[in-house]
Amino acid sequence: TMAQLCDENCRLFVSQIPGHVGELDVKKYFVKFGEVVDLYMPRQPRSSVHKGMAFVTISDAKGAEEALAQQQHVLEGETIPVTVSRAAPRKEKSQGKGAKGPAQEDRRRLCVTLIPSHVTESDVAEFFGTFGKVDDLYMPRP
Repeated sequence: TMAQLCDENCRLFVSQIPGHVGELDVKKYFVKFGEVVDLYMPRQPRSSVHKGMAFVTISDAKGAEEALAQQQHVLEGETIPVTVSRAAPRKEKSQGKGAKGPAQEDRRRLCVTLIPSHVTESDVAEFFGTFGKVDDLYMPRP
């Protein structure tokens, strides 16, 4: 169940957030699913403009499950195509670089969907580069 996957906290990945929606708006929205214990909205380099995504950690597994199950999300009074999915767990700082078990091996490859057309391969590489070395990146475009 979701509760087992989340342990005490549930971390969600939220994408397609319009530029006019800020951190406070996102927090106010997700608090209806439970206490927001962490919120991170990556910014464009050397800018205060966010990249249209956020990582929201909710303290309640049931609330996170409700956010995932909801078909539409309404921020700032309008229905917008916000996508909410489970975020990959953060790496524990206590793990050394050499600590690789089977579970960690499975998390080496990510499939990220619904990336807005204005986001470039460089943007994706820069963002995920903050979590470790990006060995390969493929972004099919129509």
